[in-house]
Amino acid sequence: MLHLHTSNRLEALAGALAELLRRSPPADPFVPLSVTVAHPGMGRWLELRLAEALGAVLGAEWPLPGRTAWRLLRAAAGGPVPEEDPLEAQRLALRLWEALGRGLPLPGHLLPEEDPQGLRRWRLAQALAGALEQLALYRPDWALDWEGGGDRLPEPLARDFTWLPPLWRELLGGVPHRLRLARELEGRLASGRPPEGLPGRLLLFGLSHLPPLYLDLFLGLARHLEVHLFLVSPSAEYWGDAPGRREARRLLLKGGGEGGAWEDLPHPLLALWGREARDLTEQVYGWLDRGLDCEVHEGFVEPEGDGALPRLQRSLLHLASLEPAPEPAGPGGDPSLTVHAVHSPLRACQEAVQAILEARRRDPGLQPREIAILAVDMDAYAPYLEAAFEALPEGHRLPYAIVDRRAAEGLPLLEVALELLALGEREVTAPWLRALLDEPALCRRFGIDPAHLPELEGWLLASGVRRGLGPDAPTGAGDEDGDGRSLAFGEARALAGHALPEDPFRLFQGIAPSPGMEGERAQAVGGLLELGEALRRWAAELGRPRPLAAWCRTASRLLGELLRPSGEELEQLGPLREALEGLEGDAELLGLEEPLPAPLFRAMLQGRLRAPRITEGYLAGSVTCCALHPLRHLPFRHIHVLGLEQAAFPRRDERPALDPLVRHRRRGDRSPADDDRLAFLETLLAARDALHLYWVHRDPRDDSPREPAGPLLELLEQLQGGRPLERAEDSPYVRAHPMQPFSPRRFR
Repeated sequence: MLHLHTSNRLEALAGALAELLRRSPPADPFVPLSVTVAHPGMGRWLELRLAEALGAVLGAEWPLPGRTAWRLLRAAAGGPVPEEDPLEAQRLALRLWEALGRGLPLPGHLLPEEDPQGLRRWRLAQALAGALEQLALYRPDWALDWEGGGDRLPEPLARDFTWLPPLWRELLGGVPHRLRLARELEGRLASGRPPEGLPGRLLLFGLSHLPPLYLDLFLGLARHLEVHLFLVSPSAEYWGDAPGRREARRLLLKGGGEGGAWEDLPHPLLALWGREARDLTEQVYGWLDRGLDCEVHEGFVEPEGDGALPRLQRSLLHLASLEPAPEPAGPGGDPSLTVHAVHSPLRACQEAVQAILEARRRDPGLQPREIAILAVDMDAYAPYLEAAFEALPEGHRLPYAIVDRRAAEGLPLLEVALELLALGEREVTAPWLRALLDEPALCRRFGIDPAHLPELEGWLLASGVRRGLGPDAPTGAGDEDGDGRSLAFGEARALAGHALPEDPFRLFQGIAPSPGMEGERAQAVGGLLELGEALRRWAAELGRPRPLAAWCRTASRLLGELLRPSGEELEQLGPLREALEGLEGDAELLGLEEPLPAPLFRAMLQGRLRAPRITEGYLAGSVTCCALHPLRHLPFRHIHVLGLEQAAFPRRDERPALDPLVRHRRRGDRSPADDDRLAFLETLLAARDALHLYWVHRDPRDDSPREPAGPLLELLEQLQGGRPLERAEDSPYVRAHPMQPFSPRRFR
């Protein structure tokens, strides 16, 4: 049976889950509690909420929907199934890369003509892998038809994608992938023979969107086991039949007034922003219409207050018009919902920090853990946030944690490791060597005291070291001209200076010995020369092609030989070690033996490092600074959203033309723009006391205007009763800030 729990507040759903676990705890205490969540941040938040309600939560797991689906399919499979899903995009890209090397059938215009490093072939494999993964999730009917030998494609795609069905059969024939296993499980359930490996209960929490493959799998199991689906819904009314965004815009532009076309909309903002959640609601209720037994448990909460934010949340809850209220008084605007117009990302971060300080002065009970700063692009805003927080004077400092950045961003030791892996192709210069020595783990390994770094820099300059490691180093790292400017030439001068008495007018075999080569200086230069010898050896080592698994082991050896991290530095290498382990495991699983050049290996490694990472401090008592999506739905008393410019939000659809879903849409499909709009709606619902929205409205160089993001402008128009705005700055909810933080306007 399906148990459908709905509420407009995530706290209410967490309370319902806690009550369910208290009333009906897991049958086997040694089996970990497993709750499927929308994203890792929700798992962390839910763990804290359940621990508060139940006293303790031990050994719980918070898998994402894809992981849960694969576990269910593996448990229900009759034969051996790999631990990891073969259709996962990164793993599938490796399979495609290998298949392209042995002549996978593709149209000639897709195959690269000249590709000495294999990089074009790898980019093609990545694009195809992303397309095939999405096809399996959102067009399982097509893929199953191809499995049976058919060539099913809708008419707009049949001419340009005739190569796709044969590619699917050639690539995945005989592979136990998720589609094949889901069809086998469906057949066993239909015959009344459910497999023994299924769990007794399935818990799905806070999901805003599910691909059709996963939704059909989870709800199909509800006929044979207990499935609890906890959905956050902005409205207590049914809105699964709301029109799409284009139709909503047409009705809004058609006219207002009593009986106007806009009254046909359940709620304008739901129609404009909520397509993905609406499709999920419609699909779930479609299963109920087809006879699925279901109990509905509602826990909607009426938002309280007279500010713009609670009034807007109430209008969404009841699908009603926005309650009338006087326009915000004074220059501060409405304290519950404020739009900040600033001149730069740095000014946005400064004003966000100042708004937090003002809120804490007004309400001393407001804790840092109850505040979130979300950014459309956290990698771009992280340096400015650090600058804004660190500029606060003593006594006013706020604890903060930036917890969601790409692995290669903000980790100096990881950046050094990636530089070392490129040693075989890069030109080694004296400034590059000096920058390398700024990493403590490298200095520690070669016994170089950081206090002697200025002296080493002076020695490099005085010894004439400019470029190259020496004549024996490979191209790029060597000294091909033999002009005496390499590190090897500096080494000869240092050794001569150490062995011979100091005489500024004496040459040894045509070399001028370096003066002062004794004591601590000699020890520091010796460490640098030992580093140079190691770099020469590794430059030659990294220049030889080898299979992918061997590359991963070689990279691990390089890290162990050239770096000696300690304490927190070990955590900086965590993403790189995980990426190397994953690549090596996939290479051995697929049996990849083709030798790879170093640039191709680094491209494969960089692909694994692009995923954002979750770091310490996540919901751990400080102000949480994160990207917009990882904290969607999570409630905070105060939420600040940065980067709401038209050029950046919502994201453009940058899927490659090789993906047929770009040209073929169905209800339930996902797109980056709709995903961003839904995240914006969920953020609006998650703010409890105040929501602050920031956009760069003027170019700091020439003061030219910049437009706000479409959803932000639509929100301002809705707050104005649906009336269009000629300029967003004219809204009473917008607070325009001066360009400089020391402007007298800020202190009036």
